[in-house]
Amino acid sequence: MITTIYLDGLFFLNFLLDYCLLSVTGKLTDVCIRKLRVVLASVCGALYSVAAVFYRENFLATIGIQLVASWLMVLLAFGFGKTSRLIRLWAVFFCSNFAFGGCLLAVNWFIRKSLFEVKIDTVIASALLCYAFFSLLLRKVAKPKGKLCEILVEFRGRECRFHAFADTGLNVKDPLDNAPVLLAEPRAVKPLFSDCTYKALCKGEPTYTLGARFRLIPYKTVGSERKLLAAFRPDRVLADGVLVKHALIALSPDAVSEHGEYTALIGDTAML
Repeated sequence: MITTIYLDGLFFLNFLLDYCLLSVTGKLTDVCIRKLRVVLASVCGALYSVAAVFYRENFLATIGIQLVASWLMVLLAFGFGKTSRLIRLWAVFFCSNFAFGGCLLAVNWFIRKSLFEVKIDTVIASALLCYAFFSLLLRKVAKPKGKLCEILVEFRGRECRFHAFADTGLNVKDPLDNAPVLLAEPRAVKPLFSDCTYKALCKGEPTYTLGARFRLIPYKTVGSERKLLAAFRPDRVLADGVLVKHALIALSPDAVSEHGEYTALIGDTAML
């Protein structure tokens, strides 16, 4: 029996699967997911799958090349970093693939079909089921413990308000005086500054306006390199009406909330 393979369908199917599995990998490892990079990695993975069809008897179908291709996909999706970080991402990516295989078998068993009778709609349904399962699992199990609070910041006659998440795991402090540091997205504090001062602060450059209030705070998250964050000391910071003494505000290079519910993080101990 001759099997007809449509290249556009094969490309789309592999693109969808790779995108779902890479997204699951990012969620499981709590790595910042940049959609453009994940799309690029998924496109490369889909192109490899199409090329492997034409060269099934060639080196492209060997296990070694498949391992290299998956490594490059992880590298494209999540960027360079420590070797241990890449190995962890790669291992989780493989486990996600195995989990998808399990979902595919489960769907086939449910519809009483043989594995050799798999259709594209079954594969897509399995991929979406796998993605939904892990997303729901992480939302329930890995939900951070804390509460939302309203932040009021005053600086030289200006003020701004935004919501922050009181994160029990955030323990960033100024190494000079051990002052608590509130981690905020730049847009949250933009009303406090002129355009010139705001742009300089976002670039991590001191300005005349900030003077001695400017700081560079060391910061490190799990799975990332140690970095320096631009920070400043405002006149006053209130969290739900409670004064946060000697607080600094550091600008986060990434969004602090996946769905935009809040624009800052504050350690719960800073509110005591």
